[in-house]
Amino acid sequence: MTPTPLARLSLLLSPPLVMLGWALMRLLGTDGREPGWTLAHLAWLAGYVLLAVACVYLYRLTVTGGAPGRRSLAASFLAVALFGSLCMNTQMAIDLVAGFATSTVEAKNAFTDDIQALPGVELLVYQLGPALLFCALSAQTIHAYLARRLPVSVPVLVGLAVLVMVVDRLVDTPFRLTMGVASVLLWIAFTTVVKTRPATSASPVDVQRVA
Repeated sequence: MTPTPLARLSLLLSPPLVMLGWALMRLLGTDGREPGWTLAHLAWLAGYVLLAVACVYLYRLTVTGGAPGRRSLAASFLAVALFGSLCMNTQMAIDLVAGFATSTVEAKNAFTDDIQALPGVELLVYQLGPALLFCALSAQTIHAYLARRLPVSVPVLVGLAVLVMVVDRLVDTPFRLTMGVASVLLWIAFTTVVKTRPATSASPVDVQRVA
């Protein structure tokens, strides 16, 4: 299926917006400074909302013309991805409110600490949810590849991006460059999705790239 204008927009803009947020935070928002903090989180919020739309498109791409069993599995992946997206965007909203409601970095940190101290918030919103989003995204691209809707390069690139994100959580890299690398990998993968013309019939036709 051909991406709708909204799906195309979400695929092409979500990774650059995430990268923009990373750049704004590194350049203007270190240690919670403004205006970088607010601008970065606005970019991230827009990027992750569009990423949820991209996940919906990947679901539709995978199930179009497929068997009922494929639809059930794809729906499971989508549900996990949307739950993760909800958690991620809740995190962005909390941080934005912290920026609007406080006037100093110390007060901002205290505000977010109080929210994270609420039962389940730290685990779901800041840890489990974001991890589920990107793991489900990776699973979606693998499923779409197995359904002959995408070339193998897409799940490979998304898998590499997820791996880089894991490294980012475990290793303190200068300026958190790993997040920039992950965003580039996702952008290349999503650009490939937009340029791919999948087979939608039951016959095993290989996917083709549109020049």
